[in-house]
Amino acid sequence: MRQTRSLGTASWRLLAAALLLLSPALWSAPARAHHEYRVLLLNSYSHTLSWTADITRGVEQGLATLDHPVRLHVEFMDTKNIYTEEYLDLLASQYRLKYRDIRFDVIIASDDNAARFALKYRATLFGGAPMVFCGVNDADFLQEGSRGGVTGVYEAVDIEGTIATILSLQPGVGTIHLISDETTTGRINRAAAGAVLPRFAGHTRFAWIGETSLPELEAVVAALPPEDACLFISYNRDRLGRWYAYDEAIERISRASTVPVYGFWDFLLSRGNVLGIVGGVLASGRHQGWLAADMAGRIMAGERAESIMPVSQ
Repeated sequence: MRQTRSLGTASWRLLAAALLLLSPALWSAPARAHHEYRVLLLNSYSHTLSWTADITRGVEQGLATLDHPVRLHVEFMDTKNIYTEEYLDLLASQYRLKYRDIRFDVIIASDDNAARFALKYRATLFGGAPMVFCGVNDADFLQEGSRGGVTGVYEAVDIEGTIATILSLQPGVGTIHLISDETTTGRINRAAAGAVLPRFAGHTRFAWIGETSLPELEAVVAALPPEDACLFISYNRDRLGRWYAYDEAIERISRASTVPVYGFWDFLLSRGNVLGIVGGVLASGRHQGWLAADMAGRIMAGERAESIMPVSQ
């Protein structure tokens, strides 16, 4: 009798296992749910830049909300420190070797240099994977390549809104001094500012501060008359080729300045004992990264990248 009951239990277990294996409704969905997607985040700059760190956190947080697992690979191209064709060729060779056995579902490229790099090498290095960009300042970026398989988030630096904010906070401001360097970000935003400044003719004066060493720049802002203001556009590399993180540059400039310093990014704000900008119409790197991750999630869910309209934030 004991042997008969034991065989009966075993038979029921075999039958239950067979039913589980034969029921697509029970096994197909979990199998799909456990597919691990691969995403490459290609950052233009170093992880030491607060803007880049914020974008990376935003991407990580955005991908974590998706209903399927994602393995994120992160690269920092460090192009504020070095940006030559020889260096880019070296990076391309490194990524070709490093990722030759990995097929990415989506490439996320942050800021202009990485976006241009990813657009150029998307087919040859990354198997033509769909691409999402963020933090891109160049409004004509997508004209450099095919729109197919590409979407993203433009960084909307609100120069006009920030100047209007300065005028509202400092009625009768004398001269607004615009601080810029010769990096990609500096050149693009300086050109954008040049198109906006004529709209404020008769309301204030503008002067450019550039092509200086950081100590020279500190001396200039320390001697400004009290009715003036500064607008920080970009300062990572000085005329001597020395590289500065945004945090160091803005703190030294703000500490030396006799007048308020305004800007475009939230990570430049004063915090605790660290001096920074006093305000402006501010963009958020974390929000840029989160939006890019959301677009990547839509692509992994089946949408075509080119069907997702680029946005400006």
